[in-house]
Amino acid sequence: MLNLFLADTAAQSGDAPQAVDLARHALLSTMHQPILPILQQSRRVRRLVQRKAPAEAELLSETVEEFSHALAATAAKANV
Repeated sequence: MLNLFLADTAAQSGDAPQAVDLARHALLSTMHQPILPILQQSRRVRRLVQRKAPAEAELLSETVEEFSHALAATAAKANV
């Protein structure tokens, strides 16, 4: 979560590449154990980056979607 908060700060400061790098690192390092707060915060960072640097946001979008699918798969397994 710390990396996502740092990514949020970077996005608000206008440093889109740093925000994307931090957010992607946070998502990729927790992909094996996805939780909803990480997905929510990563979507917030993506929205902030989208406002300032749409091209950079595309890089993050793929990772956010992968994380979302991993979370959905984990939830589906828990419901079985």
